[in-house]
Amino acid sequence: REAGVDEADVVKTDGRYLYVMKESSAEISIIDTEKGLKKVGSIRMADTVNTNEFYLIKDEKRLIAITSERTDSQEDSYLSGNQKVVAITYDISSPEKPKKLGSVSQSGTYTSSRFSDGYLYLFSEYYIGGEPIKDRPETFVPMVGDSLIREKDILLPSSMQGCMYEIVTVIGLDNPSEISDSKAIFTNGGELYVSSNNIYYYETEWS
Repeated sequence: REAGVDEADVVKTDGRYLYVMKESSAEISIIDTEKGLKKVGSIRMADTVNTNEFYLIKDEKRLIAITSERTDSQEDSYLSGNQKVVAITYDISSPEKPKKLGSVSQSGTYTSSRFSDGYLYLFSEYYIGGEPIKDRPETFVPMVGDSLIREKDILLPSSMQGCMYEIVTVIGLDNPSEISDSKAIFTNGGELYVSSNNIYYYETEWS
């Protein structure tokens, strides 16, 4: 844990309201604690979406849900588990009626996230599955938003092998539908640590 670097959870509070992710992962309940415990609102997800965890930014009255969405289209059948990670930002200034403000998606399965200085850092793992097709980069390059991640934003470690990407996307709280920056590390898998100034990514080198 790092001072000034927030981590997501499944229960948050602003001092009055409790925000609780239900066990089904399909809903975040909003509970008023002023006079007992009374459910006053909720954020419901679509049938194809599961909530992993979420952030509560109290001063700005915002909630960011980190979700996973499975796609079943044949066109996407070669992608990493047919999954993408989506960060959805809501205005909760009126807890009874949360309002969706925007979302950003990226390929892969959810790894982790952090929130610091008004920015969300979203991490996912994108495994290369099936048989990549040389002239179809969408079969071996991850998507960030609606576009393939740019060639200059793919980082290659010195090792001569890899089977997946670790993707990190940066999203500003003021522009929750826009990508501020993104990078992808071609790797065999690893772990990450986020300080107030840097992101550290390390992988195990197998013999």
